[in-house]
Amino acid sequence: MRRALVVATLLAALIARSAAAQQLRGVVLFSDSTTPARAMLVHALDSTGAVVARTLTTALGAFTFTLPSDGRYSVRVLRIGFRPLNVPAVHVAANGTPPLTIVLRSAPITLPAIAVRGERTCRSRTDSSLAVYGVWEEARKALQSAEAASALGNLTTEWFTYRRQVLADSGSIYEEVVDEGRGRTPQPFVSVAPESLAIGGYRRMRGGLAHYFGPDAAVLLSDVFLAGHCFALLPSATEHPGWVGVEFEPAQRRNNIIEITGTAWLDRATAELRLVEFRYTNLPSDVQRAGARGRIELVRLPSGEFVINRWFITMAGVQETRRETREFGLLHTDARRVVTHANLSGGELRAARVAGLEQYALPNAQVTLTLAADSGTVSTAFASLTIAGDANLNALTDSAGVARLVGLEDGDHLVRIVTPAMRDLVARPIERRIRVAASGAGRAASITINERDLVAAVCGAEVARRGNALIAGVLRDGDGELAVSDTLDVRWTKAPKQGEQLTTEPREWNGKRVSTDEFGRWAVCDVPRPAMVAVLRLGGDKPRELVRARLSRDRQLVRFELAHKSP
Repeated sequence: MRRALVVATLLAALIARSAAAQQLRGVVLFSDSTTPARAMLVHALDSTGAVVARTLTTALGAFTFTLPSDGRYSVRVLRIGFRPLNVPAVHVAANGTPPLTIVLRSAPITLPAIAVRGERTCRSRTDSSLAVYGVWEEARKALQSAEAASALGNLTTEWFTYRRQVLADSGSIYEEVVDEGRGRTPQPFVSVAPESLAIGGYRRMRGGLAHYFGPDAAVLLSDVFLAGHCFALLPSATEHPGWVGVEFEPAQRRNNIIEITGTAWLDRATAELRLVEFRYTNLPSDVQRAGARGRIELVRLPSGEFVINRWFITMAGVQETRRETREFGLLHTDARRVVTHANLSGGELRAARVAGLEQYALPNAQVTLTLAADSGTVSTAFASLTIAGDANLNALTDSAGVARLVGLEDGDHLVRIVTPAMRDLVARPIERRIRVAASGAGRAASITINERDLVAAVCGAEVARRGNALIAGVLRDGDGELAVSDTLDVRWTKAPKQGEQLTTEPREWNGKRVSTDEFGRWAVCDVPRPAMVAVLRLGGDKPRELVRARLSRDRQLVRFELAHKSP
């Protein structure tokens, strides 16, 4: 055992020494041979030309590769907007290799100016003479840079993510979960292996539910994605002036296989990838019309690293409905698919630091929007803001009610607001207009909301105008679980005449019967003020009163957190 332990220890030491020695180091400098080239993408290639390692240069232009074995390796430096720089192969030995000094002298690339949509091309990317693949390679550089920046571990970020279910008829957020995170670059989509997507498509059925996957960087960079899609160049669009697009679509349509089609948009002046938009294809026509798409935005930090700063996927939700009709004594059943809601998931980068020093700089002019309330009963913290007409432009207020909208053009905009209380009430969004000016104070706006706004969002403008109240709440059972499909009797008294006082034991009650939804929520509109209010749970031998309270003249919204115990 001692002899075996000694041998194992010696082997481990030799392996560690060999692994440490099989490294290739170097530095990349700009053409003046002095200035370090930071955040350059560097590849190590073996004798077959396959990429075996990649990294980004540091603030000093340095890079280090740990290679799988001894042998000859060449180095390729990729700089966005420039042609690749290939360094002749060197022999990497176990006892060490002298560091390389690489000076950037490659020529810049000019992206083509496109007036009309280019020809659809379904060839191998090895045909470098095709302009469309030259543009696609620039997009791939940015995606590779973002992946390498995350793998290095010296980039720390803060972000928030959200998952929403929005009702199709009203635009109300029926359910929303918001999370905050920090760490390395956030991963917008949990995808699967590119080879698996190429075979089975971008949808998986699990437990009777459909799960859709977005194309992450590994998918868009893969050779199987390239082989399975056709590409065409697109001219700049009205919403993207000065950009050039690479459109991609499946090379062939396959029955019952969900694919994606979309466009990668690059800034023509810098050749930097700005945006990837995609849509799911081969879906039922009603789902396709209602929206099945996604978006990934990228930004380059001042330090040179690329990060994903905003992303989302939206998918229409459908419900099967059946209607029975009788004609000539025969019973007919009609089945219909109805789009009832939209599922939206996404997120936004809040901050980024490189090596603990550099702050994330927002790439475009931003609008600072402060959401305020006129009373302490309305909270504006963590409210969702959406710009009408641009469903992908979202923001979330912080604990002080402040949000920053990035990329908002000058002019008048309609903002749709949903506070956390409104999410609980399944309220329609509150709509307000803001004006964004080119500079100065015009890029800061303030919106004030109150209880009356929330009542109007839930009950309608007429109820809010009359000054009547909204009574709502959540019901749980004795174990703290949400009480689903329980029946409540919400009662209230008539408003007292002038000079009269509210009594805790009224003789006459008005009321309304309601049921709790799958989240234990309930709401009753048009309750007069002032009044005595009581909430009773129906069931068992007799109703059981859960709460009784006064509704004063200065409260138009009252929410109860209720619990009941089984008899």
